[in-house]
Amino acid sequence: MPLHDIECVNEHRLMAIYKISESSEELLDYLSPDSQDRLLLDSFTNDQKKKEWLSGRIALRYLAHEYGLEYHGVRKDASGKPYLKSHGVEISLSHSFPYVAAILDPHKEVGIDLEQPKAKLLKVAPRFLNERELVDAGEDLRKLCILWCAKEAMYKTFNTKGVIFRENMSVQSFNRESQGILNSSISFRGLKNEYLIKYEDRDDFLIAFNQ
Repeated sequence: MPLHDIECVNEHRLMAIYKISESSEELLDYLSPDSQDRLLLDSFTNDQKKKEWLSGRIALRYLAHEYGLEYHGVRKDASGKPYLKSHGVEISLSHSFPYVAAILDPHKEVGIDLEQPKAKLLKVAPRFLNERELVDAGEDLRKLCILWCAKEAMYKTFNTKGVIFRENMSVQSFNRESQGILNSSISFRGLKNEYLIKYEDRDDFLIAFNQ
């Protein structure tokens, strides 16, 4: 299977990058999901979505195996956050076809986002960036993508509905490099949570996750 990479991002946390090259039928045979998941898969009308769903679970199964955990599938809590069935570890998933990213931490809440820099980000940037961030990014498409990934990673970590990217999230100005740490925060309902978000520019895609 085309597991692009598994890496240890700190002493406890593992991340997997999966590049999809198989058919959905091949992925389905490899994962062998339970009856509940098969019903969900049967409801998908988009084959690409099915491939992303299956490969994300395969990546998580790789990570679970690295921790000596038996994979029993993925479920979602009331807020929509995924978790490994039968295990109390923290996970997060992201996909931008043909790439899928998965991350697992046995102790700390985690959020990850993977995106490919596309021109549409230039058009939608005012919807997710505040004025300072828009000025800082300018027309730099890869920097816009880093900011989007950082805010998505924060959102998944914070895991609270109602957060507005432009209004409630802030990423401090930075000089774009091949990788870096972003000082970031969410201010929501009178509370302020601060995050260190690591980003990496991997040519084909950009990725970000909380430290």
